[in-house]
Order: sequence, then structure tokens, then C-alpha cells
Amino acid sequence: MIWFTFILGSAVSYVISVFFSDLKDEYYAHGAKNVHVRFTIVLVKAIAYVGVYPFLSDIFVLQFCILCWRCCRSIRCLRVEVEKSTVREFDVPAQMKIVSSELKIMAILEDLQKVFSLPSFLMFATHYCACSSLLGWLVLGELRSAIKTFQTAFYFGSSFACLVAYLWVPGKLPVEMNKLKEAFRQKSRLRWIFLGSHQEEDVFEKAFCGKEPLVITGFNIVSFRQSSILAVIGTILSYTLLLVH
Repeated sequence: MIWFTFILGSAVSYVISVFFSDLKDEYYAHGAKNVHVRFTIVLVKAIAYVGVYPFLSDIFVLQFCILCWRCCRSIRCLRVEVEKSTVREFDVPAQMKIVSSELKIMAILEDLQKVFSLPSFLMFATHYCACSSLLGWLVLGELRSAIKTFQTAFYFGSSFACLVAYLWVPGKLPVEMNKLKEAFRQKSRLRWIFLGSHQEEDVFEKAFCGKEPLVITGFNIVSFRQSSILAVIGTILSYTLLLVH
């Protein structure tokens, strides 16, 4: 649903900016006399403007969220593998396989954090400020036409979808990691109850379940958590209404 919102918002923004903008005012800003030349100038200007925002920013957020979603799916597959294993099958080699796979995923997430830390923070701040300003324009009702209002609403929807995606998709990583650790812990305890425990298995359980789950952050300033969605929405609404009034 989030991906559909990205694509739909960007496509509609293109259509609105190119075909429904006030072309008459734009014509007077250029010295071209030919109608086709003037329309081409306005078309290129609109595409260049919308191409930077929201299209490129949406593509960046989409790429970032896809990478996080793939890691989240890998963690979920590990959890399913642990849950489907019987007590006898969940021996030391099986636990070593789970731990090694989890370490590979964590290495990928750490590289993802290093690469996207600063860009994701800047992009998050951009969409946050865009939501506040666009919402202020909509609340004030000072837009010149219904088309401008419609265009502003779609820009706001695009930025708001990016904010929700930033907090929802990377925010599932610690949730899925906690579920994996809980499944690993329960399976280890069941094995200890029915078959007895070995020293190697105790070491695996303590090493695997004792670590804190990795939380993706934006330059160590913004933590992308699902629990922060309502807080961000409330902050946007309160500060926007405070500045407007």
C-alpha cells in the first residue's frame, strides 16, 4: 500500500503540474511567441521541478524501505525456521546456522546504517518540513485555485507517506528481531526441559538473546521506530496550527 501511494502520488503530481498548472501566467514569463515553444518551455520546467521533488525523494525513500523490508523478511524467515524446528532438530548445528545467518543480516544492516544515515536524516527532515508547510497552506486556504489546492494536497500526501514509510518499514526491524530472539529462547528452553541442556547451547542462547536489536537511525538524531508515528503526526499538527494561528 505504501509503494502504491508513492507511485500514485508522484504520477498525479506530474500530471497536475504539467497539464493543470496556470500556463497562461507562465507564458508571459518567457519571450517565446510560438505557442508550441512556450508550452515546451513550461513542460520542461514543470518536469524538472517535480523531478527533484517529490519524484526523486520518493524514489530514495522507496529504495531505502525496500532494503529494510528485505532484511526484515530475512529475519522473519529465520523466525519461521526456528518455530518449525522440532526440539530434537534444534541442536547445536541448527543453532549455529541461525546465529550465523543473523550475524550476516546484522552486518548488512550496519552497512545500510552507515550508507543511509545522513541522507535518510536529511530526507526525513525535508519531508517533515514539507508536511508542515503544505499543511499550513491547506489550513490557511490562501491558494489561488482549486487546482493549486489539489496539487498541494497531493504533495502533502506524498511527503506524509514518506514519513510514515520511514518510521514503519525500518521500525519493523527491531520488532522482528525481538520476535526471533523470543522464538529462539522458547525453543532452547523446550529443548532444555525435554532433552536437557548442554554448555554450548547455553552459550548460544546467551550470546544470541542478550544483544539489543539494532534500531535504524538518521544520523543518530532520529530513531525510525513504529511507536514514533503518532508522535510525529501530533508534532506536525500542533506546530503547524501553532504557527498558523
